[in-house]
Amino acid sequence: MKAYMFPVLCLALASCGSVTAVPTLPQETAVRTALQNTARNPASVTTRNFRSYTLSNGETATCVDVNAENAFGGLTGFSPVVVNAAAGREPIVFWDTPAAQMECDLLARGSSARF
Repeated sequence: MKAYMFPVLCLALASCGSVTAVPTLPQETAVRTALQNTARNPASVTTRNFRSYTLSNGETATCVDVNAENAFGGLTGFSPVVVNAAAGREPIVFWDTPAAQMECDLLARGSSARF
């Protein structure tokens, strides 16, 4: 019984995997635009360290470190944000830092909790 579980587990993990890709300039521009459209102060958004992942369903998840103004007008410091993009719809931005950090770690390992 245990001998059959390993191949099944491998197939299950492979089916929800992600493939790392270097984001292209248009992808980076689309991610920056999505971040600026959802930020409190669009002019304060600073980005670095883009990591793009192609998901098994054809969508693209991009992890990026973002520094932006909070509601008090102070800068938050660089923290991870996930932007999910698919053809035919607006990108979805996940600003929640603990969840975004977990999702970026999972995407880097080849799986995803959200997508």
